[in-house]
Amino acid sequence: GFAVEITKHIKPGSGIGSSSASACGAVVAANRLIGDRFTKLELVEMAMAGEMLASGSRHADNLAPCIFGGFTLVRSADPLDIVEINFPTMFVTVIHPQIEIKTSEARAILPQQVPLKDAVRNWSNLGALVAALAKGDYGLISR
Repeated sequence: GFAVEITKHIKPGSGIGSSSASACGAVVAANRLIGDRFTKLELVEMAMAGEMLASGSRHADNLAPCIFGGFTLVRSADPLDIVEINFPTMFVTVIHPQIEIKTSEARAILPQQVPLKDAVRNWSNLGALVAALAKGDYGLISR
């Protein structure tokens, strides 16, 4: 066995994946120590157990891009189905207001049902984003 100590500069409750960074860092480091025996998909599956302990929810929305890199779609968490998306070179700036909310609290305040018109708009935007990434269309990404 081995012990893991994690030092990170992502504030817990910041909304930018603190618990996912810890879970991914731990499984990737452990995998490296034992000779890279596991696939990226298996690492995400293991990291989901850490995310469950940290946030109370077994999800891969932040874990998949941490381990796979870049943009990913998580089609399903059970069974785990991750789609990697090729994308053009781009630079991203994260602007974060200094507020704190845990993932479990944020998910608890979300409505259980979404109006159809909102769901359709979101599906359309997601489809447009995937198409824009595939085509390198920065204008569509910005819209």
